[in-house]
Amino acid sequence: MNLPLVLAVIKKDSIQLFRKKILLFTLIIIPVLMGLVLPIGFAWFIIELDPSTLTDPEVLDLLNRFLATTASPDVLTLTFNEQLLYLFLNYPLVTLFLLVPVITCSVIAANSFVSEKEQHTLESLLFSPITIRDLFYGKLLISIASSYLISAVCFLINLLVINTLISVNGFSVSFPSTQWWVLLFLLLPILLLTTALINLLISTRVSTYQEAQNLSGIIILPFIGLIIGQISGLFFIDTLFLILLSIGLLILNIFLLKLALRFGTRDQLFNSQMS
Repeated sequence: MNLPLVLAVIKKDSIQLFRKKILLFTLIIIPVLMGLVLPIGFAWFIIELDPSTLTDPEVLDLLNRFLATTASPDVLTLTFNEQLLYLFLNYPLVTLFLLVPVITCSVIAANSFVSEKEQHTLESLLFSPITIRDLFYGKLLISIASSYLISAVCFLINLLVINTLISVNGFSVSFPSTQWWVLLFLLLPILLLTTALINLLISTRVSTYQEAQNLSGIIILPFIGLIIGQISGLFFIDTLFLILLSIGLLILNIFLLKLALRFGTRDQLFNSQMS
């Protein structure tokens, strides 16, 4: 790897992120809405909720099954609102939060090679001294680093605001739990690599940014399924689940990386983009 050239690609693509208004808008509105407004809003709603308003036996039965399956004996001694907040922070919110890095990484990576074609800069890159592999590494790293930074900022703001709400209201709920640290430092980097690799492969094959975005949207569907599955009580995403998912994605990444690097000749990239 030629580090100076890779860093040059990262710098060029970073500048491009701020110049493309629709791209920048997506990278702002998605984290603000899904990474801040919804988590903090739901946490505040649960804290202020009057338990007497929840009289639906199906809802209460679902909550009891959640607690019986996931909660420790200490959690069972908490008040109703505290139990509800504990469940939200440790299960639905985990999956909801994952949508932020997946969507932002998809937006950046899907735009990578397509934008070069749309702006007629691909030819210059192909005739420059940089190898296709270094070009690929640069676009891969900017996608992962930007998305991880956005996710980390969202997490830190959530950490501050939600813990402030918990403290002000005297709740005995701790945030974040162990599975959040597993998510942030194990699953998230691996998941971002998976997302970036898939979207970079898509970006090298399509002709327009709209096509790339339409195809990359498929990646979001499994996470929507995870949210629905947790809300319906079909399964629960605990620490073991996150570790096993990380291992599975790591194996997938090895295959995807080999596939992506095998693509890497100038003729192949030129033909795929010019067709």
